[in-house]
Amino acid sequence: MVAPNPFEAITQLEYVLASEEHVLIEVYDLAGSRVLQLANEVRPAGHQTEQLNAGALQPGSYLIRLIAGESSTMKMIVLVGQ
Repeated sequence: MVAPNPFEAITQLEYVLASEEHVLIEVYDLAGSRVLQLANEVRPAGHQTEQLNAGALQPGSYLIRLIAGESSTMKMIVLVGQ
């Protein structure tokens, strides 16, 4: 879950891991270029929160990709201003 979305400058990404997993969280623009990497590390089981500070990004739509172990998901986010 990403909240708030749309957002201005800062938003939170929340997810739950069933077991300890290597987590990779990346933000892509709609052209497919990676613009941010939020995490690339082993995280413990349980509720996780990652803060996205988009201060260096231009307003627009982006994709967040979360890979945890064998699972992967993508969510669209909208940065409305700074």
